[in-house]
Amino acid sequence: MIWMYIGITIIFIVGAIFIIWGIKLTKGRHKKTEYIDGIAAYDAGLVASIVIFLLSLILKFIPYWLMKVILILFGTSLIIFGVFLLIS
Repeated sequence: MIWMYIGITIIFIVGAIFIIWGIKLTKGRHKKTEYIDGIAAYDAGLVASIVIFLLSLILKFIPYWLMKVILILFGTSLIIFGVFLLIS
């Protein structure tokens, strides 16, 4: 039972980190950020490497304001999911 509360706390913390990261994101930081590191592609298979490459291109070329919205919405959805788990 205690592990459920630890898991919910971790979900809350990760959600808060995504929200803070979305708020602090600027246009300059968005262009410099490597969202998916090149090392991640070395340990993956062929299909996973292609998916990682395409995902990194998509994240790099979307506007920074849209990336801010995505990060804030993802963090908010994690916190709402944590609240749902806490209630049920």
